[in-house]
Amino acid sequence: MPKLANLDLSPAEGRLPALTIRPFRDDDLANCTQLYLNNEPGRFPPGYVAKYRAELVSGNCLFLVIEEAGQIRAVGGITRASTNHGPVAALVYGLVEPVFHKRGIGSLLLLARLAALPELEKNYAVCMAAVGGSDTFYRRFGFKSLGKFPDHMGNKFESLAVAVSAADLQKCRELLLAAGVTFDAATLQVPSFDVATHFIPWESLTSVNSWQSRIAGSVLFLAGAALSVFDCWGIYRVSIANNWSIATIAVFGVIVLITLFCVATGLRLTLNRPNRYGSILGPAGWGVMAVIFGIVGLFGLAATTQSILQGKTEALFITLSGSACSLMFAYWCIRAAQRVRIMGKSLIRN
Repeated sequence: MPKLANLDLSPAEGRLPALTIRPFRDDDLANCTQLYLNNEPGRFPPGYVAKYRAELVSGNCLFLVIEEAGQIRAVGGITRASTNHGPVAALVYGLVEPVFHKRGIGSLLLLARLAALPELEKNYAVCMAAVGGSDTFYRRFGFKSLGKFPDHMGNKFESLAVAVSAADLQKCRELLLAAGVTFDAATLQVPSFDVATHFIPWESLTSVNSWQSRIAGSVLFLAGAALSVFDCWGIYRVSIANNWSIATIAVFGVIVLITLFCVATGLRLTLNRPNRYGSILGPAGWGVMAVIFGIVGLFGLAATTQSILQGKTEALFITLSGSACSLMFAYWCIRAAQRVRIMGKSLIRN
């Protein structure tokens, strides 16, 4: 899990309204649907209301509603998962009645959903997809951007995440209690879900920001830069000798393509620019990287073997270490391709 910013609860201190919070009931469906439709203009693209209604009654998430004088003012869901990189939670469909914005109800909804999470030893990575400029609200609480990712309809939304500790969850409950909010988090249970079937940018929470990605990107970019110099030198020499042929053009064409791939992919890896898979590369891209690193590693081993046979051991450690690192990165790229392929088959959700 990459280093995420810690949750900042200071924006909610002293401004939480004393309202009632309870779990969603089936008879709330009509009112919550109308609340969504009131928020739809300028925030949600058309065509999502049916998915929203289905999500409300699916049981995949814990949905909470906020009431004032018996009227629903807000609704929002939360769900969670355990991954190899730590616990993750997702905030979904957080909606406040537009005429009641700027009253602290959004902050109340955020804290209530977090307060329902069970306390764990490890921090949660709490994620959400921002719509209609809502990222400004969440950034006040420490959420940071992971990039933009497409959903099942191809619309891109900015994904944000923040680290939430057990102490943060306890403070959420304390702030709700101090504000006089009617809410019993202890009786609630946030459902778990299958990581492979829900939209969260898992790759951006795991390998994208990792040191392996940045090292691989730097190496790949430098390799591309070196190849570009070789391309220019080779083209110049062939032009001077006027030795162009179909074979020569084909060879330089392949080298130029490899150069462009190395430079472009190296920059994306180094600068952390995810793609539609929620990853820096797609399965094919990771596969090409594995092949490149594998070829470099095998050539290094061949050079090492030749040096040993010729009794030249001066640079043996360097060539052997370089070969081992290249093969290690090749294996890591193969594993990344497998993970991204699984994510590509997943059901994307917003």
